Amino acid sequence: MAIKSLNQRLAAFLLLPVAVLLFLLGFGRVLLCNNVLLNEWKRAPYLKLQRLHTILIMRLSRPQTDQYFIIQVDLYQGVFLPFRNGILDQLFEL
Repeated sequence: MAIKSLNQRLAAFLLLPVAVLLFLLGFGRVLLCNNVLLNEWKRAPYLKLQRLHTILIMRLSRPQTDQYFIIQVDLYQGVFLPFRNGILDQLFEL
């Protein structure tokens, strides 16, 4: 098959290589983005645990306010009184 007309030359020597190049670049970008998204997805639980750790450290650094809160709360007219006293004992040991 011989390339005779100007339209055939344009399609064969310019449009076809550009289309192949764009396809390859798009495919490479999809692979790269897929890899980045998978890495971020794997890091998400670690970051959530890190945030939870920070919240717990902040709460444990101020145990006195929690003690006063537990003392003030009397759930169900003393049903949880032994449980509350156990928590208070643990907090006072800190």
